[in-house]
Amino acid sequence: MDKYSLLIDMGNTLLPLEDSEKTPEHIIEGCQSRVWIVSTPNEDGTLALRGDSDALIVKGISALLLRVMGNDPKTLYRRSYTSSIEWGFVSIYPHT
Repeated sequence: MDKYSLLIDMGNTLLPLEDSEKTPEHIIEGCQSRVWIVSTPNEDGTLALRGDSDALIVKGISALLLRVMGNDPKTLYRRSYTSSIEWGFVSIYPHT
């Protein structure tokens, strides 16, 4: 399986967002494709992160990043805001 097929398969594992969740407050700015990330607090203090995109490869990259980022808010803050994460073709910067 090539890397693009793997990314597409990863994207297919994401639960789809409701249309009501695809709002400007959840969209990732600066991407040519539309990408939405939604976080919901869990009872144990972690976050349930979900994402969606209108492009298959980007949806797969979103699934990969959500998996790597984890669901602990302290870890998310440390990874997202203290430094950028370089992935070669993807960079994550704080969303302001």
